[in-house]
Amino acid sequence: MRSFRYLLLCFILSLQSFASELFRISIQNKVNGEIKVSINEGRSWVVVGNVLRAGKGVEKNGFTACKFGKQGTVVAVSSYAIHIKIGEPHSILSILAKEMEEVPKGFGGQIPEQAGILTDIKAGTSIFKDFSPTVGSKVFLKMDEKLYELPPSYTLEEGEEFVIIVEERDLPREIIFENKEGGNVYLFKEGGREVIAQVRKALTGIGRFDGTEFTGIGKLNTVHPGAITISTVPQGANKFDYNLSGGFQIVPLYEELPSYIQTSPPYLIVSSSPGSYPLFDGTIGLWDWRGKGFKVDVSWDGTKWEEMPNLKGKIDDILSYIYKQSKGKYKNVMKLIRISFPQGDLKSKIKEVLREIITKRYKIVRGKLDIDIRIRGGGASMVELRIDGRLRGIKNFAPFVFSIDTTELMDGEHIVEVVAKDINGDTLASQKEVIYVDNEENFKL
Repeated sequence: MRSFRYLLLCFILSLQSFASELFRISIQNKVNGEIKVSINEGRSWVVVGNVLRAGKGVEKNGFTACKFGKQGTVVAVSSYAIHIKIGEPHSILSILAKEMEEVPKGFGGQIPEQAGILTDIKAGTSIFKDFSPTVGSKVFLKMDEKLYELPPSYTLEEGEEFVIIVEERDLPREIIFENKEGGNVYLFKEGGREVIAQVRKALTGIGRFDGTEFTGIGKLNTVHPGAITISTVPQGANKFDYNLSGGFQIVPLYEELPSYIQTSPPYLIVSSSPGSYPLFDGTIGLWDWRGKGFKVDVSWDGTKWEEMPNLKGKIDDILSYIYKQSKGKYKNVMKLIRISFPQGDLKSKIKEVLREIITKRYKIVRGKLDIDIRIRGGGASMVELRIDGRLRGIKNFAPFVFSIDTTELMDGEHIVEVVAKDINGDTLASQKEVIYVDNEENFKL
């Protein structure tokens, strides 16, 4: 029999769709509950993880800038957490990476307590990177195959299922910051450029920001209405490690902005409002997509773009540090900083990443599938073929070959089971394999 590796999938018929939907995420809030991604409006799903600990209630002491988010939407994303706004002004619930099982020493981010759904997904992967929602993505409660908006009075209960709809946006090409006080912030998109803000405080240093050690150099680590965090250290940490972190933040200037940020070296402060387009409204996301997503690079002299350097730990003076490290090559403090956006067909980029996950586990099939069953040893008088527990064929003589028309099956995962029996009908052997049917041709064979 053909050998197909396992991949957990689930099928749900969604009665609601969104015109510009890019993908959706489903989270079952129960122990071992599935965390799934769909690129076809919920007609088929790919399981990307499971819940380790269900969440309960809400966290009423959310981070300060969550008040600028919208009720019932994703209000923050990072390499280790997704926060959803519930009620006003600071109530949230959270979805957490595995590394958040125990709050790490020195952790300075949001601690959701009971209102955090702990997953087995590693920080900086899957829904905390390539399949991360964007800030502003709507969150729904799923009941009886229908999606319902979360009410302001909602509290998290075990057993419920959430669906996050990530909608496609018209993305600009890039945003460039003149890294000096009074410098312009330029938005480049089709049709030209425009000034969207001014720099109120230039970036002069690097700080130890939570989770940057899971992110990758020049990649987005955190996005919410009051901050964007960029990592300047390599990805690859197995746990939170303060000594491996490094990065900087771009923040809007607003009344509640802590005073220490206004003078601290690793912050670039701009005149934009919290939650405003295009910096703090969710236009920017965490997607990497094998280097085809968001990225940040720099220009030291204002003419040539270079990759973000590896800058780890607390560095109060980038100029002195980089001058010494480069042996005098760099004599300026990042004259320009650029955020580049993914371009082209975004869904095709997501499909590429999902396909890698699927093909590592089993073969994608479509159309007619022939299954040739070869049984070692003697004694088998009959072979049964079952798909998803349903009897689909019986053979009482060799060769034991079955033909399946996969168009009769829903797209997605199906369990194929073969049972060999002797002349008395007693089971001699059985085997289960998993196939992924893709007659919609969402993925390349």
